[in-house]
Amino acid sequence: MSFFASHIGWFLAGGFAVTAIALYFRMKYHIDGLARRAERAERRFDLLQHVVPSLTDASAESTGAACARILERLNALIPADVLLCF
Repeated sequence: MSFFASHIGWFLAGGFAVTAIALYFRMKYHIDGLARRAERAERRFDLLQHVVPSLTDASAESTGAACARILERLNALIPADVLLCF
């Protein structure tokens, strides 16, 4: 019996071990990348939470102003006692 044939189990075990180690480090690298991506998303979301209220207030003000201009023009064309804008 040759040396290779008598130790085939050890060669296979070593190959599986190397494959498992390689897969472990590849998964670790991938998971670390996902963690960095999640951290960046959390920072962007935190920034968005601080920016959105001011945009919402500005939007509400500009919507009200636009609605008032539309109602003024409409009232100039078609006089009415009550005008509603939603």
